[in-house]
Amino acid sequence: MKRDIERLMAERDLGALIVTGKILGNPPMKYLVGDAGLTTAIIVKIRGGKTILVHGVMEREEARSTGFELMDFEVFGFTEIIRQGKSPMEAQKELLKRIIGRLGIRGKVGLYGRLEVSRYFALMQELSGELDGVEWRWEREEDLFSAARLTKDKDEIGAIRSVGERTSIVIDEVVQLLRSAKRSKGILIDPESKKPLKVRDVKRQIALSLAKQGLLEEEETIFSIGYDTAVPHNRGKVDDTIGVGQPIIFDIFPADPRSGYYYDVTRSMVVGDPPEEFLRLYEDVRCACETAAGLLAEGKSASGVNDAVIEYFQKKGHPTLQTKGNFTEGYCHGLGHGIGLDVHEQPALSLAPMPHDRFEKGMVFTVEPGLYYPGRSIGVRIEDVYFINEDGVGEKVVEIPEVYHID
Repeated sequence: MKRDIERLMAERDLGALIVTGKILGNPPMKYLVGDAGLTTAIIVKIRGGKTILVHGVMEREEARSTGFELMDFEVFGFTEIIRQGKSPMEAQKELLKRIIGRLGIRGKVGLYGRLEVSRYFALMQELSGELDGVEWRWEREEDLFSAARLTKDKDEIGAIRSVGERTSIVIDEVVQLLRSAKRSKGILIDPESKKPLKVRDVKRQIALSLAKQGLLEEEETIFSIGYDTAVPHNRGKVDDTIGVGQPIIFDIFPADPRSGYYYDVTRSMVVGDPPEEFLRLYEDVRCACETAAGLLAEGKSASGVNDAVIEYFQKKGHPTLQTKGNFTEGYCHGLGHGIGLDVHEQPALSLAPMPHDRFEKGMVFTVEPGLYYPGRSIGVRIEDVYFINEDGVGEKVVEIPEVYHID
């Protein structure tokens, strides 16, 4: 949580940290500025002291909403630097030198943000030789902000819940589209165009519904049918016509552009009479969800919950990743992942214990068991988002109805 940043700085022996880069797609920056409508900034936090936001003069009103101490770029003569004809990297280097010098930063300093690796690696190397008394600290394993974001406070969980509630509306609108489609010769007919309903039509509806809910589709939503459902991250072929009785996987993971938080939910369904095999696989996946949900609690092992799901699937006769040589059939991926300002973050509910394998209060993560059989052109996955609540037990962030049969 944000309140852990000061402690983490002390544990990592950091006297200061600098966060830089654009706001969009930059979780460390978004984590600090919240829903302030900034495009780019530099944040300096002094351990045991103040936090300073360095911003563009055009964004001074939005900057004020962060509550940080403010300094605009012109305090450091940024326009003057540009007029000197320096290259973008040289200008950035000079700006950082002036900020560090004026704020009196010394000792060990961490640098954070989603940055272009080659450019900033060179910039930091050069700065290392030009700044007296400053030592850049690199975190090889888990960086400070990933550690802080591992658990979420009530406001963060509320932001994630808001995205989930709106995502549920999007799912319902897509289901209504499928339900309203006419059926002719084994395929669905678009009720408006009177033409065969294709995956591209559904994805167009998803995009419109997300826009109405104020949500952002940063990556293409998965809406796969038939064989494509048997390949877990196949996003679906847009020219495919949707058939009656075909398995469908609908995996949607939008973000709120203001808060930056994601949601991630998957539903498997069939329009018309479901094949018997689909119903069998669906029931096995549904029971796996229940098995996992019953084990989610503070102090429990995340990989241990995955082990329980593996054991359940193996008893039902399905291959898993523990089956020698198997990577494509049955249960062939981990049980879930953390979710927050990234759609995939810690903790990991994986085959082997990862860092932070024990659940803690405030952790938010997905549970998404699935079964996949490419040779039979069928796959089923169900995914919901859980958090470890104040009582130390797992709770769904949003109760989104299961929809497996659209009659």
